[in-house]
Amino acid sequence: MDMPVSSSNHFPSSGTGDQPGLPASQAISKTLEHLHVRFLRDEGNGTVVVPTTLHGHPTMIFMQPDDQKREVLIFARLTDVAPSRRTAVALLIADLNARFQATFAMPRLEFIAVDVHVELSFCAYPEALIGLAFIRFVGILRETCADLMSAAQIENPLAVNLQKEIDEILVAIEEPRGSDLV
Repeated sequence: MDMPVSSSNHFPSSGTGDQPGLPASQAISKTLEHLHVRFLRDEGNGTVVVPTTLHGHPTMIFMQPDDQKREVLIFARLTDVAPSRRTAVALLIADLNARFQATFAMPRLEFIAVDVHVELSFCAYPEALIGLAFIRFVGILRETCADLMSAAQIENPLAVNLQKEIDEILVAIEEPRGSDLV
């Protein structure tokens, strides 16, 4: 699934000059709606999940707001890493960290994760900043996903289950059934 990007370069504005805009949790939803991206939001903590597929690999992009710190963490867990492939993946991750404005990691040497931190302090237009960060993040994932999956070189049982979950989420988004769907 390609994530559509608005043809407009103008994001809606909730702030003015010195006045801060919307809280991060609300700005995320407003931004994704403006970009026409389907998503789910956890009303409890404001986390937003964007289900997608990158180069045939099911992926969920998470957007975790922190309204008190006025920041957003955009992240994705891409794939598990086979023990025999850890060295190759670590070398690729080091290269990608030097080339891209994102953090590539291999937590506990078990899986590949990517994240971008968006600082909203003193930002009058958080929707624009979040939108640009999201578009940049998706672009980075599109550009690096195939290489990362290839470096991990495993049959990914997580992918089969994750694809099934993504398909169920997409159906739920198409036919809203509960208040937790946005």
